[in-house]
Amino acid sequence: MKTESTERSSKYELLRIAAMLLIVLHHYICHGVRHSLIPEMSMAYLSGLEFNRTLTSFLLMGGGIGNGIFFMLTGFFMFNKEYKFKRILKLIAQVYFYSIALMLVYYAVRHLHIYKFPELKCANNTLVLLNSFLPFSAGLWWFIQTYTLLFLFVPVLNVFLSKLTSRQFLVVLLLLWLLWFNPSVFGFTYQRLQMAVVYYVLGAYIRKTEFKINKWISLILFCVCWIAYSFIDLKNNLMIINKTPCSAEMIIIYSKLSECIITPLAVLFAFEFFNDLQIKNNRFINAVASTKFGIYLIHDSPITRDLLWNKVFHCLDIQYESNMFPALAAGTVIVLFVSCSIIDYLRQCLIERKINSVIDSLVNRFFQKEE
Repeated sequence: MKTESTERSSKYELLRIAAMLLIVLHHYICHGVRHSLIPEMSMAYLSGLEFNRTLTSFLLMGGGIGNGIFFMLTGFFMFNKEYKFKRILKLIAQVYFYSIALMLVYYAVRHLHIYKFPELKCANNTLVLLNSFLPFSAGLWWFIQTYTLLFLFVPVLNVFLSKLTSRQFLVVLLLLWLLWFNPSVFGFTYQRLQMAVVYYVLGAYIRKTEFKINKWISLILFCVCWIAYSFIDLKNNLMIINKTPCSAEMIIIYSKLSECIITPLAVLFAFEFFNDLQIKNNRFINAVASTKFGIYLIHDSPITRDLLWNKVFHCLDIQYESNMFPALAAGTVIVLFVSCSIIDYLRQCLIERKINSVIDSLVNRFFQKEE
């Protein structure tokens, strides 16, 4: 089993930073330009400049890869490791902090008539208030909900997986993938939890078998997956524009091919590239990586999703219409990532340490092992 210092190796922390950057980039395209959650706006980007429209297809893949990396790293580090319940309590405390803080931002912005949040479905003040105090059940952040459920099942998963041989482990992984793939085609409430379990088991399998792929081979194969995913999205766009017969069915097939085959392979190759790196531990990298969930919570709540992409950055109506779109997209993602990272780092320094000390004392009091 790896030591704590090994687990905090900067190559894995750098992977977490890369994963969160990919997620922010995905959200820029998905919510800022394509507005995929707003049916009446989701097709507006198709009328944009051809180069810009094509570029969105090549910048879209990062979300699935980033999410997969985080779930996979959880399996890699938590397989056969002592289970610490206080970790999930600290995450819950962080979620509630940002949920309430963003609720205050929402009320302040509306009260000052700065922005009316036209895309926010729960624009009713009462619903915003309730959702802010019930962030897990209200679905404010699907990743946090899924991660929390996965974390609660970790002890059971580890007991089961630890009894498997390497060959049995591989069979279980394949079966889990099939159980994920089929519902993803036909629709299923717990599809995201299934996805998280698949990636967790994949990470645990790599930990158990010490599976290795050369970093340069991994990088090449990762690029192949990225290009394949991008061309599939381009093909989907053409079918939508040209209204090709049976396009709806083909779009579903292509989308699931991307989601359940190409993306998991890209996640594996990305992990193997960083896993084979040899870099010294770096305090700055580790510090930035520690803000990863804060970056996610700040920029992708229903409140900030609407406010940032539309009011602050004007992704669709200004950036996407510009010939400088590639530079504007890169600059926006970097500025947002750095700003959110700084905010969360300040939260850690000013608030989190005090909250964590309370959580530690409570856990030690109520969850002490009996002698």
